[in-house]
Amino acid sequence: MGDLAPGFGSYLLFLFGVLALAAFLSLALVSTALALTSMCLIGGIISSAKALHLLRRAIAGEFKTRLLQIGGVLGAIAGAAAGLNSNLWNSPWRWPLGIFVGSLCGIAAAGIFNRVSILLARFLAARVQPPV
Repeated sequence: MGDLAPGFGSYLLFLFGVLALAAFLSLALVSTALALTSMCLIGGIISSAKALHLLRRAIAGEFKTRLLQIGGVLGAIAGAAAGLNSNLWNSPWRWPLGIFVGSLCGIAAAGIFNRVSILLARFLAARVQPPV
């Protein structure tokens, strides 16, 4: 660094250190916010399923509700991820439509899974004879 001022190298090192610290702090803040949001979402899903269980006094209803809610949330996340791909569809409505269609697909998949699990439980209950 013969052409530069004598303290310029240490200034650049200090500047990069401050930028790295700012990037680390912003990453920590964003990851903390995402973690808190996901914990609130999971807590809401579990508490609403528990409330339904207490109202109906049926464990099966709790699992059905939980699976439908989880399917809707995962579908919305998948729809938002599909909205990121601008090559697939170039429309200003791709985010809302992606989240809506993803939620519907997730709820439909969870409903199909619920129906299959009920049929499987009935089939197994008919096959297994209780001891007399």
